[in-house]
Parts: sequence; structure tokens; C-alpha cells
Amino acid sequence: MNLASTITLIPNLWQKFPVIKNFFFLISAGVFAQALSLLFIPILAHFYEPYAFGIWANIIALGVISNVSSLRFELGIVLAKSDRTAIHIIILSLFLNFLVTCIYISGLYIFSGMLSAFIQLPNLEHYIHILFMYIFGTGLYQIFLHWLIRNQQYKSISFFRVTQSILIFIFQMLFYFLSYDVNGLILGTAIGMFLLSFSLVLYCLRCFPSLLKNTFNSKHMFASIYSFKNFALYTTPYSLGGQAFKSLIVFMTTRFFGIEAAGYYSISIRLIQSPMNLILQTLSQTFLPEFSTKAKLLRGQSQIQKIMVVFAWISGFLMAIGFVFMEDLIFYLFGSKWSKSAEICVISLIPFTLLIFEGWIDRSYDIIKKQKVMLIQDVAFNVLSILCFIVVASFTNEFLLSLFSMNIVILIYYFFWIFLLFYYLRFSKIFLFKMLSKYYLWMFFNYAIFY
Repeated sequence: MNLASTITLIPNLWQKFPVIKNFFFLISAGVFAQALSLLFIPILAHFYEPYAFGIWANIIALGVISNVSSLRFELGIVLAKSDRTAIHIIILSLFLNFLVTCIYISGLYIFSGMLSAFIQLPNLEHYIHILFMYIFGTGLYQIFLHWLIRNQQYKSISFFRVTQSILIFIFQMLFYFLSYDVNGLILGTAIGMFLLSFSLVLYCLRCFPSLLKNTFNSKHMFASIYSFKNFALYTTPYSLGGQAFKSLIVFMTTRFFGIEAAGYYSISIRLIQSPMNLILQTLSQTFLPEFSTKAKLLRGQSQIQKIMVVFAWISGFLMAIGFVFMEDLIFYLFGSKWSKSAEICVISLIPFTLLIFEGWIDRSYDIIKKQKVMLIQDVAFNVLSILCFIVVASFTNEFLLSLFSMNIVILIYYFFWIFLLFYYLRFSKIFLFKMLSKYYLWMFFNYAIFY
């Protein structure tokens, strides 16, 4: 195929498969936003000490409910059959976001002394108002972002993603120069997120007048709750379990190895998880309409397999580069002060070699009505991972070894997750094993070349 025919083929593919166009549009803007965030990290690391990043990591970890404060009903905004139903779900989500945030913040304030002593994080009560802004703002942002997804406003979604990175960075730098030092990072994150969420709300109200014109109907509201109750009953505990797992790692790191160790870990997670999560969220949001029912999933076996093969070739190459050059990259960008983060990054990459296949199809468990299985296996492996970290930390007092053992358990979990999904959908398990075998061989081959 020559260059001219390839160029002609691309627009035809975009017209035939609009999902591909939507994905590349979202991912390009998302990559730009994430590139900005990654560019900002070395700048922030130059001004702020590891201790400040440790404070930031612990407070963000305490905001564990930020993504589930509306009990995940916002997912129903995309799937609702009519705009009227979607708007009723928005109203429900807004109410839940405020109520859940207030209850959670009140509980934190009452037990702040006990939590502060357990985590060994001083003056926790001073961060309560910051946590409220962060949790409520994040919930608000998620609700109206899903409204934009429903209406396929991909340019607007991309704009707000880019603005989020820039606005938070501006406030973080502003608070540093205002001599907030240790608390500047978390203040900038909370206030930036809070202001951005209200900007998004005003934008949606202006561009979609129907949000204000639709009349409220209690019967329609209860019908909407019943239709999407599984998001509250199963998806919320699953999402909360995942967030709680991440938070517990930060808390246990602080408890066993100190706030500075949590700071080193937070930098590593931002460098590794942030771009990966962005890719997975974009994939999930793009493919959700394509595989929104079990029938569509079953018909889409061939398409899913092709997508996974493409991901295997791309991911195998990029992961190998990451394993080889991560330490040199961090030393070059951050300097010797952050050298501990380089080793953490390499260890944290291990489970992400499989997450690229698992993350974008995790909503399939909702669609095939296997939420209980999803929840049980998620809780079981998260508990096992944390216990592994605590046991190794208690006996060895070695942070890297504790982190490595935990990530091996996570890797096993991701494989188990993908295998079970293939089993429930009656997809070819032989294809899965062959694909993963070739994937890891391809990765090791690239690793050997670059190393």
C-alpha cells in the first residue's frame, strides 16, 4: 500500500468507524493535557520538597470518595434512553454528591485525631475544608463531563481536560510564591478543581438550555433510580474499593516509611498512572457506546481481539522503553533529589503491562450482570495486595521490596480478571493465552535490544 492510498484510507475509516475518530480526537487532546501535567511535575518538584508531595498524596488519598460521591449514577447519564431521563439522573447525582460529601467530611472531622495518629499525619483537622472543595468539585466535574460525553461534545471535553491541568498548576505555583510551602500543592489542587467544576457547570447550562427547562417528575426519578441502581449497588463499591486500595498504599507508606517516602511514591504514581489512566478512561468512554449491551459484546468478539492485538504490539514496545530508560529519565528531569522515585516507577510499571488490556473493558462486568463477581474478586485481591505489603514491610522494613511483592499480586489479579471476562463471554481462551505470550515475548525482545 503506497502513501497516497494510505492517506485516502484514513478519512474513509473515520467515516465508516466514527468510534475511531472519536477515540483519536479524545486521546490526542488527552495526551496533550497529560503531557502538560507531566511537564509541570518536574517544575513542581524543583520548588516543592518530597515532604510537601507526601502531604499532598495523603490528603488526596483521604479524598477517596471523590469519584464515587454521586454513587456512580453519572454513568447512567450516558446510557439513558432519553434526555429527560439523563437530566433526572443529573439532579439525583448532584443531590448525592453534596449529601455524601457532607457526611464523609463530617466523619473525617470527628475522627481526625484518631486518623492523624494512625497515619502519622499531623494537623489533619486543618485540611477538612480543603478536602470538601476537592471531593465536591471532583464529583461535580464528573457529572457534567458525562453529560458532554452523552452529547458527543468531544471538543469541549478536550478543552476542559487541558484547562484542568493548567489551572491546577497555576494555583499550585501561586500558593508556593505566597509562601504556603508544604500546603501549596494540595491547596492548588482543591481550589483549581473546585473552580473548574463550576466553570463546567456554567458552560453546560449555557450550551444546553434543556437542562433548566425540563420539569422534575418524582415518578420519573424513581424509575431512573431503579433502572441504574446497579451503579450504586455494585459499581460504586467496586470503584470505592479500587480508590481505597490506592489510598491505603499511601497511608501504609506514610505509617511505615514516613511522609517523605509517600512523596517519592506520589511522584512515581503521577508519572506512571496518570498517562495510563487517561488512556484507559478515554478508551472506556469511547468504546462504552459500542459495547453497551451483552449482545453487542458478543458480536464484537472479533473487533475486541483485533484491538487487543494492536495494543499488544504498541504496548510491548513502549513498556520495554519504559523499563530500560525510566531511571535515566527521572534523574535527568528531576535530579538526584528524586532518584528514589525512579526505582519506584520501574516497579510500578509491572502490573501496568496487563492493565492496558483490562482497564478499557472493565465495564463489561456491568453489562453482563456479573457485578458480584467483579466486586468479590476486586476486594479479595486488594486485601491480599495490602496484606502482602504490610507483612513484607513489617518483617524487612524495605519499601521497594514491599512495593514489588504487592505489584506481583496485582499483576496476577489483572490476568485473572481478563481470563474470567473471556470465560463469561465465551471468548476464545486460546487466543488470550497466545496473544499474551506473544505480547510478553515482544516486550522482552524490545527490552533486550534497548538494554
